[in-house]
Amino acid sequence: MISPLPNLRPMSLGDLLDATFRLFRNNFLTFIGIAALMQLPFILLQLVLGFAFNQQVATDIFRLADELPGFDPGTDSFGTLPLAGMFAFIGFTLVLALFQAFVILPLINGALANAVSRRFLNQDVGIIGAYNLGAGRIISVIVTNLIVALLGGLVGGVLIGGFVFVIFAISAVLASSGDSGSGALLGVLAFFGTFAALIVLLLLISFVFVRFIFVTQAAVLEGKGPIEALGRSWRLLTGSYWRVLGIVVLIFILLYILVAIPTSIASFAIGLIFSRPEDFVLQQTLSGVISYSTQILVLPFQLVAYTLLYYDLRVRKEGFDMQMMAEQSYNVPATPWQVDRPNG
Repeated sequence: MISPLPNLRPMSLGDLLDATFRLFRNNFLTFIGIAALMQLPFILLQLVLGFAFNQQVATDIFRLADELPGFDPGTDSFGTLPLAGMFAFIGFTLVLALFQAFVILPLINGALANAVSRRFLNQDVGIIGAYNLGAGRIISVIVTNLIVALLGGLVGGVLIGGFVFVIFAISAVLASSGDSGSGALLGVLAFFGTFAALIVLLLLISFVFVRFIFVTQAAVLEGKGPIEALGRSWRLLTGSYWRVLGIVVLIFILLYILVAIPTSIASFAIGLIFSRPEDFVLQQTLSGVISYSTQILVLPFQLVAYTLLYYDLRVRKEGFDMQMMAEQSYNVPATPWQVDRPNG
């Protein structure tokens, strides 16, 4: 028995948003369950870590505040300072954050892309089954997302470094200039130059991430390796970059209004409730838990929108709808990774 074809056609912005909300609403529990399956154990581990270190780190902070005024780096040993608890907490938190960013989130994104694609193509999928991607696709998703993050970090680091250099150079010129008129002119130029540099930084970083926004779909739905997935996403964006960028910004604004603002209010409330110095670690832990919990709602909606946008571009550029109809006419059950064109 062949599932009926979805309504595969080029979508306007209104069509895309409507399809995103409908698909998200109709599969809410499945999509949320997929994100929660990997995220909840991580959140519980974060809570355990916070409660385990809260009292110790608070004690170390008070001891450090008492000992620092009399500490002499020339004669005293740093080993006498109560730093072990704080360094251990910071180290564990950093490791968990990196693991969450470069392993947990890519896995969730891959499973969601699989589930969204199957539901969009009228195929059944469960929470556990969504993660049944195969070792090759899992490795490809993780490595590809790591490459994109490193590229974004490299671009941002180079631009920030150049920006700081220019600021120091302008400051040096201002300091050496005895002419107040020249100094005022350089100050105005420095202000507008700083503003322009920030705009360029945002545009270039957004260019990197938007150009590679479909790497997860390429790796999971088409079985592409890391380099192939990067190239596949780049080619899909050719000629559609500004449209996709506008849609991504709009989705960000929607999610900020619906999710980020309530999350910020909750974090502010936690800061008021746990305002004592001895509750610093617990406050940071609970704020982190709220942030990670928010992703359980945000990630599914994002992946629905991005995956539908991925199919929209395939319909526009590759006649994906006609290909699906041809495969259906030959009674071939088209799974998401079987519908890629041979020349990809």
